[in-house]
Amino acid sequence: MVPDDRTVTAHSREQVVGRLRELSADSPKHTRDHRLHGAKQILYWLETFPGATWQQRWRNSTAYDRLRGWHPCHHRR
Repeated sequence: MVPDDRTVTAHSREQVVGRLRELSADSPKHTRDHRLHGAKQILYWLETFPGATWQQRWRNSTAYDRLRGWHPCHHRR
């Protein structure tokens, strides 16, 4: 679990998208545009949930409960 006090989780939507744009600079334009569009949609959706950070909003989202335990490692016991 990512702690709430990590600086990056408190970045603005614009900062997150800007960082993704930097990280995708070497990708083909279509790939870069697709990533940026998807990231913006997720961030806009997360903004509808309470929280001061992206991590808090994720935890307060409906996806957090639905996806908990999805990872195959959780089923190996």
